[in-house]
Amino acid sequence: MISTKETRIMSSRFNSSVSLEIYRNWFISNSHKFNSPKERVFRLSNNFHFEFSLGKIKDINWNEFKNICEKYKNAQEIIFEQSTKLKIEKSERNKIIENELKNALSDEKFLNELFPMEMLLLKREKNKEKQKEISIQTKNKANEFFEEIKRKILK
Repeated sequence: MISTKETRIMSSRFNSSVSLEIYRNWFISNSHKFNSPKERVFRLSNNFHFEFSLGKIKDINWNEFKNICEKYKNAQEIIFEQSTKLKIEKSERNKIIENELKNALSDEKFLNELFPMEMLLLKREKNKEKQKEISIQTKNKANEFFEEIKRKILK
């Protein structure tokens, strides 16, 4: 069979297996969050057997879904307790934020996120003097960032 160029292009547009695999993997890797402490997320089908599971996300049919809805519909009203608000003076709040920022800026994982190029250069550099120079530059950038945040947030 001879296919036109448009037919070939169009079929490739509808081949969404890669995109769907990305979503499926995201649901699988996060399925524990969706269903703890109680099952809250389901994949609804009419007894269709899916090729792939979604981790801890349970497949249910329409009857099971109806029963779950009835269970919550007939349940007593859920009472949420309002958390008591902590009254913290502005100066105290600013100290807390400042300390949290300082802690974050001393955390290598955070610095890798904030300054990925500098941290990569630092890890790859073999020369101790250049390592020290890159480290000082990164600390200076972190300090500038800290001061900018203080100016904008901790007024």
